[in-house]
Amino acid sequence: MEHIIIKVNEDARKVEWSFDEWMERGLKWWRTRADRVISCTYAVVVDASGTVGAIGEVIGVRKDRNHNPVRIAIEIEPQRDSPLLGKRIAVNASRNPIEFTRDILYLDE
Repeated sequence: MEHIIIKVNEDARKVEWSFDEWMERGLKWWRTRADRVISCTYAVVVDASGTVGAIGEVIGVRKDRNHNPVRIAIEIEPQRDSPLLGKRIAVNASRNPIEFTRDILYLDE
């Protein structure tokens, strides 16, 4: 299965965000294909260095009906006890904030 990684342009060492704040920042509003997102198993929100701030199982998507119908928000079931939280994972060098991957690779181990 595929996973979606959302890169937030912040440094986890410089902001003291909670799990919910990382989720709020990472899951709204993206211009991407809803069908591809809905087929993903997990949504992983990472900071600028690839450190995981939040993760959840993808359970749906929501359209931005009020402002831009092409944008979606990702709905998740939070995984607050995931072993990925706080770990650095490999992300591509693209400036695109959304990445799809089949394998999540740890960098710290």
